[in-house]
Amino acid sequence: MEMIGLIDLLFIIIPFFLVNLVLILFSTSHFPLKSKIPLIIVSYSLLITSLIFSVVLIFHLHFGESFLIHIHELHSPTIFNFFMVRIDSLGVLILLWSISVSISAFILSQIAILLLKKTYERKSISQDVLNARIKSEFSESTNKLITQYNIKFFLINNQNPILFSFSHFFIKRRHNNILISNSFLELCDVDELEVGILHEIAHIKYRDTIFKPILNAISKLMFFDLVLKKTKKKYEEKVELRADNFVIELNKNYKLLAKLLIKIEENNSNQMKKDFIIKFDEKSKSPSDFSKSLLKNRIQNILSS
Repeated sequence: MEMIGLIDLLFIIIPFFLVNLVLILFSTSHFPLKSKIPLIIVSYSLLITSLIFSVVLIFHLHFGESFLIHIHELHSPTIFNFFMVRIDSLGVLILLWSISVSISAFILSQIAILLLKKTYERKSISQDVLNARIKSEFSESTNKLITQYNIKFFLINNQNPILFSFSHFFIKRRHNNILISNSFLELCDVDELEVGILHEIAHIKYRDTIFKPILNAISKLMFFDLVLKKTKKKYEEKVELRADNFVIELNKNYKLLAKLLIKIEENNSNQMKKDFIIKFDEKSKSPSDFSKSLLKNRIQNILSS
């Protein structure tokens, strides 16, 4: 039976944490491929070192045996001096790896989002005009939600129709943002813009803007994990459908969200026209011959509500 104290555990956690911090940073970076190759070599060399470290630790703890983690209770006046936990050695390694990956992913996602915000703040144009338009042309209920979640809008020049939300923490306070491109404003009318923004408010409300970047960072690191990839896909489908349902419940023009999705897709590619044709009217409640793609599932969900 082995005895490992809290300080010993920290010496185990720290290498895992540093390795994963470096890995996630390099895996999610946007450097050119030529510049990224040396970083990839270094990061995966660290991963191999980490795996070797894990194997050595497993054999040191006698693989398959249990050991005790003791945490001294300094602030407890009880007669018990130690809190004893029995746990399998391999289970500890998996737990430590998971914790370090999660912490690293959260920190890196927050850093990336802050850098993203700073970039958009520099590129933002006509922000006052956009805010005035939203306040005057949107419904009172939508404006209340914007105020409730303290949402800041960024308008940027981009040839692609872009609308997405992101959040970050600063001193226990969550800052929520929605980015809109000028191409997106040109693509849609006021009602379509409102349902699109309501969809993004739903992501903010349900904290998807916090959890999704973390999951993306972890999935890029654990690219070999097929179960994680499937989980990520299911999660993305769930949050998009949930945000759509939020719009359906709040806005009588919710079907415009399906029309907006089609507009965006047609703007990016003509592939949708080849796949199916949707008659957007009251009589056509559910399009036929839908595949399992997320976009088609979303449109089917909206039109059948």
